[in-house]
Amino acid sequence: KKKIKKKREKLYPDTRAHQPRTPIGETSRGPSATACRVGASRVDTTQIVPRPQATASTMSAMDLEPPKGDALAADDFEETKKDPWDVVVVFERGDNNEKDDDWKRWAKRFAGVGLELYAYESLQRDEVLIKLRAPFEVLAAWAERIGYETEYKQTQLEEFMTARATEAGIPDWKIPPNSTRFKPYKYQRGPFKADLLELYRRAPRPFGALHRVRLIQSLIDAPRASGGCQFDVLRRLSKKQIKGYLVLHDDEELKELQEDFVCSKSFLPSALDVSLITEYFGARLGFVFSFRQHFTSSLTPLALWGIVVFGISRKDVSNLWVASFAIIAAIWGVVCLQLWGRVESTNRMKWTGESLVEDTLARPSFHGKTRPSPIDGLPEVFYPDKQRKQKQLENFLPMGVLIAVFLLCFWGTILLGFRVNDNNNPGVNNSPAAATAIYVQVLNLLYSKVAVALNKRENWRTEKDHTDNLTFKMATFQVINSSLPRAWPRSKSRRRRGRA
Repeated sequence: KKKIKKKREKLYPDTRAHQPRTPIGETSRGPSATACRVGASRVDTTQIVPRPQATASTMSAMDLEPPKGDALAADDFEETKKDPWDVVVVFERGDNNEKDDDWKRWAKRFAGVGLELYAYESLQRDEVLIKLRAPFEVLAAWAERIGYETEYKQTQLEEFMTARATEAGIPDWKIPPNSTRFKPYKYQRGPFKADLLELYRRAPRPFGALHRVRLIQSLIDAPRASGGCQFDVLRRLSKKQIKGYLVLHDDEELKELQEDFVCSKSFLPSALDVSLITEYFGARLGFVFSFRQHFTSSLTPLALWGIVVFGISRKDVSNLWVASFAIIAAIWGVVCLQLWGRVESTNRMKWTGESLVEDTLARPSFHGKTRPSPIDGLPEVFYPDKQRKQKQLENFLPMGVLIAVFLLCFWGTILLGFRVNDNNNPGVNNSPAAATAIYVQVLNLLYSKVAVALNKRENWRTEKDHTDNLTFKMATFQVINSSLPRAWPRSKSRRRRGRA
């Protein structure tokens, strides 16, 4: 922070670092209202009047002057630290601001679903950065609609269930505390319900930074028929329609993580609480840290025995002590992996209870006919399975063509290998291996493009189905294309040794 402050003071001597940058432009009716908290008010996206050219000293005062009117002022910015910004979407403006209509259109759409935003331009004025956050009421309504699983608080859930059992005429209903490995009401989750708010962990604000980011992204990615913005972040990033999508830190949660995990005074790695990593960064990174913790802790007995063996057999390594270490290391590897399976299952039960939105919510690119839902009567997009199966059968043709091309290349390299087998020139003798390396990479690259297009054509509804089918297509071809050419030289070398 000191380096950034010094650099900013060097470039702009009049800069006051505590003030936010000025929202986009000056309009004919005063400062642009795009930077206001538009979750509860209108969005004014009138044409931006170009600013006059300014020197470095006047530019700092112009750019960093607190906005007036409906815009978010410096005092308001300090007050809203309790409700932090969660994500930033970066749009490109173009050389002559010809792309301003794009970010204005999406700003209106973000505001239409209840999100609050704060828009400002970059230092070079060629990009627009829109900070997004959602009021708790919007997050709660969306979480309840998609059935977002939220963890219950142990004591509150036990009191609630006991009261319900008493109302149902079961006064002595109680789960024995030692009937399970964990306490009966611990690590319990369920779909979010606004009327059960006091039961959830972290109530009255049950959504931490990670859950807020997930809910906001699912809201802006959801189809408009489902109440979302149909923004499709990943697709726009891959097609370079937006410059970036950044997730912001929550200062309070990050400070707690640094104090309890990073700066922990625990001597042994097994004493660290890896769930803190999971709650802030997600279960995927949590499993990485959990495996490292388990692996490091499991190495302790093997390392102690290794020190003993090293001290005994420093001069002579051909003895029973070294053999015992090798045997124990082999047994240790099996036991370590078996114990990790138990640790992984336990952590999966603890951490991955939150609902994966891609399992239930339609993908933004999913298309079909709109019809009333047979469950709740709301409009939904429907695509018949019969048409999808027909397209799956049609997709076998281009996949079969690429497999046939691979078989031709594979057979050609085999024939080439027989032709140059007795050649004394190393370059000619290694030409089949070089040809194999080239066509394997080319076909893998070509098939990856084809597989993505074919999978998109099948129009899977959820992100999980889309990813699973794409993985199956990619893995099937890569196993054939990459494994078969490597198996042939081995069988050929065995035949040579047999003839010798």
